[in-house]
Amino acid sequence: MNIGGNDIGDSGVKYLADALSMNKGITKLSLQLNQIGDNGAKDLSASLMNNNVNLFVFIQISYLFNCV
Repeated sequence: MNIGGNDIGDSGVKYLADALSMNKGITKLSLQLNQIGDNGAKDLSASLMNNNVNLFVFIQISYLFNCV
């Protein structure tokens, strides 16, 4: 399942995590460019512990320009 580039954020990934914890049919998941933070990543990782996803792509681009 590829839902990259949708800017779902932490609140959206919470719904996805809830669904993934019940759905064991998804084996590939791609979530790049969705503005998922620490809380969303924690929710997602907890749901993937008991799931059949064997390929997981999560690329978060950090914008370091504001840190200078």
